[in-house]
Amino acid sequence: MSKLQHPSEGEEFRVRYPFVKEPFEAFGEDGPYTVQTWRPGVSVESADYGDVDIWAESEGEMVLTVVSVHKPGRFPTRVFYTRQFVNPDGATFGKGRLLCCTLEKFRRISTRYQLGYATDETFEEAAERRRAVMA
Repeated sequence: MSKLQHPSEGEEFRVRYPFVKEPFEAFGEDGPYTVQTWRPGVSVESADYGDVDIWAESEGEMVLTVVSVHKPGRFPTRVFYTRQFVNPDGATFGKGRLLCCTLEKFRRISTRYQLGYATDETFEEAAERRRAVMA
């Protein structure tokens, strides 16, 4: 999608997206237990002298699928879309509910994650690990 084009209905956008591992507490037959799961987004930690460190443990993808594009009268063009995530292990998740935003915001979110962040694992290394898990 160029700056002047509107996304078309059914078009899919795959965006590199950061993930962090977090503990998830569940309850089973043997009582409560904790497992590590992937959460989309970054972690923010305080650093020296008021700075913050923004980091991710790995990268996956955010998948945006355009449902419809509308221009309501004199108001900005709206994009209706669904969003799902593919975690670094290759599992797809997300509610797939209908979301709406202006065309300008959709252009921003469909190109990259909005914050700069550091990661120890490159996108290519994450993709290789996904292929190994899926095999």
